[in-house]
Amino acid sequence: MRKPMQKLAFLTLILLGLSSPCADAQTAPEAEKAASAFNRQDFDEAERLWKAWSERDPSAFVPMYNLACARSMRGDTAGAGEYILGAIQRGFADINQLKTDPNLRAFRKTDTYKQILDGWDKF
Repeated sequence: MRKPMQKLAFLTLILLGLSSPCADAQTAPEAEKAASAFNRQDFDEAERLWKAWSERDPSAFVPMYNLACARSMRGDTAGAGEYILGAIQRGFADINQLKTDPNLRAFRKTDTYKQILDGWDKF
């Protein structure tokens, strides 16, 4: 079984091509470095890289989702909620991932999470 942070790195690499037609390893150079930083629990560096990717590609949901994971891991559930909503606005649509990602464990205890689940069919 993979550790939670290894799962995030794996998810990041899988989702690279799903966030936008051009989001691949060449157009998202931050992805691998950010996942590596996250796995080392260097959340500052991971967040810096994901924010850079997010700003460069405003249609990509992967960096927003991963920022939510980093915020949740830090205990900033309000920040995690903001980033999850941003990821949804950008096209994130995997409710099962949202329900099971161990990096979002703290966030799942919030009212925001419950409201997202309750309104999922409206997204």
